[in-house]
Amino acid sequence: MRKKFSLEECKKVKEHNQPWFNSFLFEPIHDRCTWLIVNYTKFTPNFISFLSFVFGIITTILFFKGNLLLGGIFFELRNIGDTLDGRVARLKGVGSSFGAYYDNYVGTWSVFLNFFALSYFLYTASTNISWLLIMPFMFFFTWFHGFEGLLVSNVVGGKKEYKNIMLKNNENSKIIQKKSLHHLLLNKIFNKYKLTPPPDASDIQHLMFFVAPILNLFILPKYSIFEYFSIGIMVLAVMASIYWFIFYRNFLNKYDRVNDLN
Repeated sequence: MRKKFSLEECKKVKEHNQPWFNSFLFEPIHDRCTWLIVNYTKFTPNFISFLSFVFGIITTILFFKGNLLLGGIFFELRNIGDTLDGRVARLKGVGSSFGAYYDNYVGTWSVFLNFFALSYFLYTASTNISWLLIMPFMFFFTWFHGFEGLLVSNVVGGKKEYKNIMLKNNENSKIIQKKSLHHLLLNKIFNKYKLTPPPDASDIQHLMFFVAPILNLFILPKYSIFEYFSIGIMVLAVMASIYWFIFYRNFLNKYDRVNDLN
């Protein structure tokens, strides 16, 4: 007989720090959807990733056609699937390297197509060519911090070593954490409440693909909310880039010192 998982078990498999929208708004949905899937379906994590990609394609088509509100709803369905695949994999103990790659691969394509479709529609609706330039930058900012983390993990010997250090899984990592993070008060606050520092890639997508289409219904002139959000997000992204540069500079300096002592 297949094991039944409790709701509490489903809650425990979420990643340590969560994007703000997921943590404050979607967490109850994610927990209960995970519980339903692992107990009452035979969906595999890769199949959930595929469904998530299908929802992403539907979002792209709706954005192209200018149906921004319905596109935003399908984006959120995509986001739910993008969260559940990893949780189901961890809960059932069926995670794999290919599964992680596949999840990131289809997720990146989905977000790129969503940005492309939205920028094309805003360009045709406003005849403002700057939208064709703004959205590629938005996509770049969405994934830049992830790229930074990848660079650092390669420098310190791979993702596993990087994760061990960040989660304080050995004595050296505790020393590195203590010496490199104490000066960044924001980091302590984010970790205390299990939140990712803004602007997180997921939160940017929620703002542009879900919140902005809803607010766009009530704001004149039309589509101005996308301009305000784009400017605000790009300013935050530049500030975050400076923040993480300082963070990683101190992190890597302390990493070198600890390893020299050994």
